[in-house]
Amino acid sequence: MYWNKEAVGKVIQDTRLALGLTLEEAGGKAGLKPSVLSSLEKGRHSRPPNLGTQAKIEEAFGIVLPIPRGVAIKTTLYIPPDSEQYMIQAVTHFQSKSMSAALMCALKEWSEHVTALEEWKRTHGGKI
Repeated sequence: MYWNKEAVGKVIQDTRLALGLTLEEAGGKAGLKPSVLSSLEKGRHSRPPNLGTQAKIEEAFGIVLPIPRGVAIKTTLYIPPDSEQYMIQAVTHFQSKSMSAALMCALKEWSEHVTALEEWKRTHGGKI
């Protein structure tokens, strides 16, 4: 199964820091060893955390981790480069919602694809 361990780690770390928690405090709140959270934050796991660990983190932090489980639906979204201000507004609006982690992960992936497409167009004379 594909999962973006860097995005998951960033969501966990950003949320922990936003809550003002140390790794020890966050581990206590989630019922996990601080080393488990640290390892996830740093993207050291080759496999996603098991459902129990994921549930503990999500419940303790009030978030939904962007980890695909079961059948995943992949959505491709195109936003013209000149629409950056609207994208920023959308991200800002959804940051307080439980879907923000998944949205941020999707936007990061989209940004990487746009960058790759632009590089390809530069190296091939602007033709697709």
